[in-house]
Amino acid sequence: MVETIVNPVSPLLAELVYQLRQLAALEPEPRKRQAYLKAGESLLENADKFNDMARQPSSKQAFKELPGIGDSISSKIEEFLMFGKITKLLELQQNATR
Repeated sequence: MVETIVNPVSPLLAELVYQLRQLAALEPEPRKRQAYLKAGESLLENADKFNDMARQPSSKQAFKELPGIGDSISSKIEEFLMFGKITKLLELQQNATR
């Protein structure tokens, strides 16, 4: 019998990764597009750690411990956890409709 290990993806994590992928799709700079995609993959691969970190009052520094998460994306994760949105994504969406 083969045992499969599945990381639980919470609805919160799923929405965050969705927003990061939207950011990647709208971001004009290739380096940033790649960073958003890499961060999303890292969050999914580390779902258990993310879920634990997300429960902490201020986990900005902790998110940077995950592969592919630097200062900028860590700030976006924190903003998402606090407000349910990422301002940069909203700005890119508005610019795309102009």
